[in-house]
Amino acid sequence: MVLADRKGLLPADVVHIGLQMADALAVLHNAHVLHLDLRLNHFVVADDHRVVLVDFSRARKLPSYPYVPTVPW
Repeated sequence: MVLADRKGLLPADVVHIGLQMADALAVLHNAHVLHLDLRLNHFVVADDHRVVLVDFSRARKLPSYPYVPTVPW
């Protein structure tokens, strides 16, 4: 089920889901990958209640060295 379709979540469920979302992003960033299109409909709740990040069509791999963005101003 797409996370955006979930309604009436209990506070404990919101915390549990939020932590799983943060963990998913941490795994990506530790692998030097940016998703670049985060939104609720790209998080899916699996049958076993795991939150899964999907749709990597815009994702980009960063260089392995620490990334320092350039500031345009």
